[in-house]
Formats: sequence, C-alpha cells, structure tokens
Amino acid sequence: ASSSQIVDDFENSFQACLAAVTNPDYFYVRDSEEVKTGVEQTIQRFLDVAKQMECFFLQKRLVLSAQKPEQIVMEDNTELKNELARKEQLLQKYHEKIHFWQSLLNDTNNAPGPPQQQPQMQQQPQLQQQLQQQQPQQQQPLQQPPQPGNPQVMQPGAPMQQGMPMNGTVQGLPGPLAYLERTTSNIGMPDSRR
Repeated sequence: ASSSQIVDDFENSFQACLAAVTNPDYFYVRDSEEVKTGVEQTIQRFLDVAKQMECFFLQKRLVLSAQKPEQIVMEDNTELKNELARKEQLLQKYHEKIHFWQSLLNDTNNAPGPPQQQPQMQQQPQLQQQLQQQQPQQQQPLQQPPQPGNPQVMQPGAPMQQGMPMNGTVQGLPGPLAYLERTTSNIGMPDSRR
C-alpha cells in the first residue's frame, strides 16, 4: 500500500467515526443496539487503519536507520541537547529563587530592631497558619510545627523537637517561624553552627 492510500484510508475512517457520533440521522433511524454496533465498527476500522499507518512509518524509519544511521544519532543528539537546555533553564530559575531568598534573609538579618519575645501559647495556631501559607507546596518542612494540645512542645522547660532553639528570638525574629525561615534559606549553604 502506498503512503497516500494509507493516509486517505486513515482520514476516511476518522471522518466515519465523527459521522457516527455527530450525524443526527444516524441516531433517529436506528435503534440503540444498531447505533452501538455501527459506532463500534467504525471505531474498530479507525484503529485498524491507525495501526497500519503506524507500521508503515515504523518500516520507513527502519529503512532510514539502515541507510543513514547518522540521521538517527543526530536526532538523538538534538533531543539530548534540548533536554539539557530545559534543565539548565530550570537550574537557572532555582538559582534565581535561592539568590532572592538569601538576599531577603540577609536584609532581614541586617535590619536593626529590638528582639521580640516568644509568642504566647494562644498565638501558636495563628503562627501555624502563617507557616503553612508561606511554604511552597513542593518543599517539605524540616520540622513539624508545634501542635496545639501537645504538652511537650508547649511547656516552657520541655525541649523543642528537632533542635529548635528554646530562646524566644532567632536573629531578631520571633519563634518557630523565624527558625524555619532561617533553616530553609540556608539550604545548600555551609552550616555556621559547625
């Protein structure tokens, strides 16, 4: 079969599928079982012709790869270059975000101001909501936010989970929110505590 005949058969079978579902005469003349059988036959014909066309193009691709193997290598090389370019753009975007957050953190750390006291227990749910709203969906939190009703976290003398400092301020900002902000901003930077 020639390529033009295969493409014509494919087009005709596609139009028959559309006619089977969109033609109003097709539905009023026959009963539902007849309509169902007709639609199934046209869909099956379309799928058969699509498989024939796929086989035709795969055969042509095989002939091309045997006659001109450098063409296949060039195509693979182009695909790899495109993928590398996409990943470079993604990395550049991440670097820009990291730079932005680091500069924001540096501005916050350099801002003069009196240290604020640790929030009271009744303010903890409000801080949790702010914390959840500020985190991007793809980032996983480095620590669990304090749960209301968890006496171990709420007691003043009890140690906080995952090494969070007990003092009320972290470089001029209040409590767990500042700790989380500082920790996530320092991802990829050397730890100053070591």
